[in-house]
Amino acid sequence: EEEEKRIDIPEPDNTGYVVLEVKNVSWNGLLKNVSFTVYQGDKIAIVGPNGSGKTTLLKIINGQTDYTGQVTFGYNVKAVYLEQFVDQLDLENTVFDELFEEMPDKPDYVIRAYAGRFGFRGEDVFKTIADLSGGERQILALAKVLLRRPNVLILDEPTNHMDLETVEALESALKEYKGAVLLVSHDLELIRNVCNRFFTIKNGELLESNEPIFFSKEKKKVEKEKNVDFEEKKRLRNQLKSWKKQLEELKERENEITYMISDLESRMHKEQDYVKLMELMGEKEKLEEELLRVMETFEEIERKIKEFENIED
Repeated sequence: EEEEKRIDIPEPDNTGYVVLEVKNVSWNGLLKNVSFTVYQGDKIAIVGPNGSGKTTLLKIINGQTDYTGQVTFGYNVKAVYLEQFVDQLDLENTVFDELFEEMPDKPDYVIRAYAGRFGFRGEDVFKTIADLSGGERQILALAKVLLRRPNVLILDEPTNHMDLETVEALESALKEYKGAVLLVSHDLELIRNVCNRFFTIKNGELLESNEPIFFSKEKKKVEKEKNVDFEEKKRLRNQLKSWKKQLEELKERENEITYMISDLESRMHKEQDYVKLMELMGEKEKLEEELLRVMETFEEIERKIKEFENIED
């Protein structure tokens, strides 16, 4: 199928070797003389407890708040702050509409294939933005942003409200993306799989290490919340996929039964033989019983999926 074709993420525009320099940046006692350099292709995780200044640092880099010190972008740098693009999505548009705005010269199947790699498959591309979850809006905004070929991505807790499949799509996109990334996140698995540099903000200072550092209390908390091992995550993902496949199969069977009942009713109207009419009525009754079971099973699986996704949120 055309929709299953993989569409690569566009290459970002070229920059110089030094992408961003932050020198002696301070803010209201929360950040103290923060300095670091971002190089071409760096993928940097910024971690620390809530209220340590992670989001403030991103906003300083994005020019959204005053500060003391220096923030200097390198040659030809085009940085984007993902959260701003989430806010710009038109609630009345569909997923397809939003992506079409960025690639109006592409055929429908290419747009649908691109949407598919971010988790919007089949009829999902015709969902309106108003109907999307917070996590789905985040990943759609990322899909749009990447089509503009930015060379620096700034992301603040992008996995909030994302289910496992959407986090998987996010991770895949960030790993393939060739530009620089500044990522604030509590998702330790995402950080380890995507990033090559690790910053921790502690007592207003920024420290770099070979691994993401969490001070002991924060680390225990994060590990407790996030430490679902790989096999368990794989099992949960497979369970979700299995349920969704069952829904598709049940929907197909519902359509088949509905058609068969309609056909039987048509034949019953024309049938003159009493015995044959009774046989047709018996077949119709069995099909109606099966249809009821199919619809009940469909509703039960839908309920399980919603409960699962609510847990992930």
